[in-house]
Amino acid sequence: MASRILVVWGISVALLLQVSSAVAQKKPVIGVSLASSTNPFYVAMEKGMVAKAQELGVTLRLVRAEEDQVKQLDGLLDLVQAKVDIILISPISSAGGTAAYEAARAAKIPVLSVARSVDPKYHVAFVGSDWIKQGERIGEWLAGKLRSGGKVGMLLGPAGASVSIDMENGFKKVVGKRSGIRIVAGHHSALTKADGLKLAEDMLTAVPDLHAVYAMNDELALGAVQAVKTAKKRVIVTGFNGVPPAVAAVKAGDLAMTIALKPMTWGKLAVQAAVDHVKGKSLPRIVEIETVLVDQSNVAKLTPQDLQ
Repeated sequence: MASRILVVWGISVALLLQVSSAVAQKKPVIGVSLASSTNPFYVAMEKGMVAKAQELGVTLRLVRAEEDQVKQLDGLLDLVQAKVDIILISPISSAGGTAAYEAARAAKIPVLSVARSVDPKYHVAFVGSDWIKQGERIGEWLAGKLRSGGKVGMLLGPAGASVSIDMENGFKKVVGKRSGIRIVAGHHSALTKADGLKLAEDMLTAVPDLHAVYAMNDELALGAVQAVKTAKKRVIVTGFNGVPPAVAAVKAGDLAMTIALKPMTWGKLAVQAAVDHVKGKSLPRIVEIETVLVDQSNVAKLTPQDLQ
């Protein structure tokens, strides 16, 4: 009898060890909610996420919101229903995205914000940057170009988006200290080239002596560049994101500057952070990304790999 108990106990221990090993080796399933499938920035970020997931042997479940708040919530609820292990989300807006975060929290699924953020109480960490400082960085660069002052129009991106708000505040903080620089217009819109074109056309009509256009992303900036070229005016246009068409426009002398966010690298970093958290590693409040300011001083020296 004793020998039988020992055998049974030995088998039970072995089974328990096998189960424990299987659990430990289980690859996490990462849910990803991106704001767009057409914006070049998110296209590149998604490529980085997929590449990193393949490298680490983890599974991604992707949903894309197409800048539609309702569609983003529906997509996130699908991820919750699928019982993913962790969610990476780029919220369309701070306020509008709250419901999505609350749904994940109710299901006890941890969330990391990527690119855009919300109130820190809703997520484990933010994979991104200090956007106020990025806005200040653009402001300092532009102030250096407008030493004699000038009129500036702003293409601000989606109303309520945390990135837009923080960058706007950072930019205004810097240029507001320069008495000769005046912000004469500011418009919210989707992050599209068509919106940038239309709004820049309107600004150039309303303010014929406009000196510069601040654009919250490269798509808006490229639309503004087209408007400036059509109007045959000399207007400084700044961008943000560093997508290939924008870098090419800087090289051509059409776009004055952009800040490259290296979206593929960013996507890889986000997936790595998600896997680290699932494995029990602690993350900082902000998982900081690397950025590169691109203008005429360095654009000829940069390689595609420098900006990925």
